[in-house]
Amino acid sequence: HYDVGVFTNLYPDHIGGPGEHASFEEYRAWKGQLFRRCDVGVVNWDDKNCNTLLAGHTCRLVTYGMHDGVEFQGTDMRLERSEHFLGISYRVTGTETMDVKVNMPGEFTVYNSLAAIAVGRVLGLERKAILEGLERLTVKGRVEIVPVSKKFTVLIDFAHNESGAENLLSTLRAYHPKRLVVLFGCGGDRSRLRRYGMGEVASRLADFLILTEDNNRFEEVEAILADIKIGIAQGRPDVPCVEIPDRLDALHYALDHAQDGDMIAVIGKGHETYRDREGVKTPFLERELLLLKVESDVHNRTELREIACIYKAKIIDLSPDSMVFELIGRPDKLDAFLKMFEGYNILEQCRTGVTALERGGMHQHIQKPPQEVRSVQLPPPG
Repeated sequence: HYDVGVFTNLYPDHIGGPGEHASFEEYRAWKGQLFRRCDVGVVNWDDKNCNTLLAGHTCRLVTYGMHDGVEFQGTDMRLERSEHFLGISYRVTGTETMDVKVNMPGEFTVYNSLAAIAVGRVLGLERKAILEGLERLTVKGRVEIVPVSKKFTVLIDFAHNESGAENLLSTLRAYHPKRLVVLFGCGGDRSRLRRYGMGEVASRLADFLILTEDNNRFEEVEAILADIKIGIAQGRPDVPCVEIPDRLDALHYALDHAQDGDMIAVIGKGHETYRDREGVKTPFLERELLLLKVESDVHNRTELREIACIYKAKIIDLSPDSMVFELIGRPDKLDAFLKMFEGYNILEQCRTGVTALERGGMHQHIQKPPQEVRSVQLPPPG
């Protein structure tokens, strides 16, 4: 028996797969059992399943939501954004009035924080403590920004089903990114319906998709991606999309091809610390892997600049996979300079001594279509 039970929302999930519920009705009925086993039920009155789920409840109810008639109502929602920060502010009205700011974005954050406020007040917590806690709130793997660049935004989130993906991506759309790039896969040995739904939602809300693995367990990742593409065909079939089965390669691809103003949502794993392949779990921490990739690129750029300085070469353009330079000193040093870059291919060279290189080496595992190789504008000859 519990002091407080909370109902946030309900969508079809955990249905039809091995060890899962036989139907949505069965799933909902089992969720409803909580409100026969608690003293107070804090419930989202806006959810269309609320009345049915509460049938036979034995607890006192406290309601919250964004529509009229609830005890804790969220109003005047405002998006908040600054460098490496996405959040939301709003006002609570009803039985109490307070201004709230939460260190996470989205309408779903308003709902979740309303639930937290209601529970806090039921348990007798002071308003000041609740509001300060919400403003400092961070949830690992939930709309968690990874500070990799000032030019684009990368975040990780646990959204791994249709409803979670739609809530998250709709929220990110409201911040008007130049492109919304979504990297995701779906779990193996789970209901195929989830894959169709994820594919449909992501194709409809994203500007670019990167399909990859996500705990494929004992299934072939290619079969899972094929199911996701069925969902894409039902949503927006022409959405730009690449398939990179290895998730680490996919993360690297996302960073290497990011554009200014992009928002890159890496979804499905969030706080998880492992990758499950054929029943074997190995360490896989996405936040740390993203930061490690950027740290490696910074180290490589620093090394290139040091070499260029020795040979009196002026670097005109330097990116994760290309470099354009001009020898300021003696042109006869060009061959010696190029020997320092055995992992590069000369793309173009003009008679002013300006040369473009593309790096192989650490990025050669990503098979880039010819049109996706970064182009460099070289100054005209003479």
